[in-house]
Amino acid sequence: MTLTDYLALVQAHLADRNPLHPTHPVGPVVCADGTRISVQASRVHYSSPRENVGPYCLVEVQTLHRIRSPDFRRPDVDRKRETFTCAFIPVRAVARLIRRHGGFASRPATTHQAHRSL
Repeated sequence: MTLTDYLALVQAHLADRNPLHPTHPVGPVVCADGTRISVQASRVHYSSPRENVGPYCLVEVQTLHRIRSPDFRRPDVDRKRETFTCAFIPVRAVARLIRRHGGFASRPATTHQAHRSL
């Protein structure tokens, strides 16, 4: 799978939201190695364009571990939830991160409840 394929899958993931609640988060990306990555974009997320419809060039990313990459610098750390949130991350960097973790294990869930499982 090429990086372009991953870029298309990330955009498809972001489009897979509930049309009645366009700002609710989509479920996490689950990678083949078990890594879970929350990738979000809407008018209320740190993304660009800051709209409820993409395609997006920058997205918000949340993980359970710090990502060692220059694209993911200065994360906001939530010590209570033990998560790292990075704002305005290039979609290309997210696609490379997913590819580094073995690719997509499955399609993400679409409800905001799935986001809580990160």
